[in-house]
Amino acid sequence: MALTTRMFHDAAFNPFVQAGIGTMAIGHLIPENDEYVMSNLEYTIHGTIATGLEVNIFQGLSIQFLHGYRYIPHRRILDIEPHTLSGTFNSVAFKAYLD
Repeated sequence: MALTTRMFHDAAFNPFVQAGIGTMAIGHLIPENDEYVMSNLEYTIHGTIATGLEVNIFQGLSIQFLHGYRYIPHRRILDIEPHTLSGTFNSVAFKAYLD
């Protein structure tokens, strides 16, 4: 779930701030009887805070450029040290809005 606050209601270039929270599954696949099975699956919550720029191409279609920080609290999983998955991220998304 993410909450986005835009600076303008309807602009070609629209800066915004975004905060979100969600769940993440961490695990790996192992081969078993000609199939792959999920092993050591762990679930954890994560939170994000980011800023970005939305470029409105057409009415109802935009591109979002996002830069922020993601915090993923977890214990040692699959030889990954605690909190190692947390850090900054960049993202590009195409958004379609149906009215």
